[in-house]
Amino acid sequence: MKYEKKLMSITELVALGYPRAFLKRIVNADNSAKFTIRTSVSKNAKILIDTAEFDKMLKSGEIR
Repeated sequence: MKYEKKLMSITELVALGYPRAFLKRIVNADNSAKFTIRTSVSKNAKILIDTAEFDKMLKSGEIR
C-alpha cells in the first residue's frame, strides 16, 4: 500500500481504512518497537508508525 508520509499517526491510518482496535493492539505488542515511535514518555503521547516497516511486517505475516 502507498502511504502519504513515512511516519503516520494512528488517526491518519484509521482514515486510510485500518481499524483503530487493530492498530492499538499491534502498537502495544512486544515487537512494536521495530515500527513505532512515541513523541514523549507520557501515557498520552502521540504514537507515530514507520509506514515502511509497518507494511513490511504486514506482508511478512508478523502482524495479524
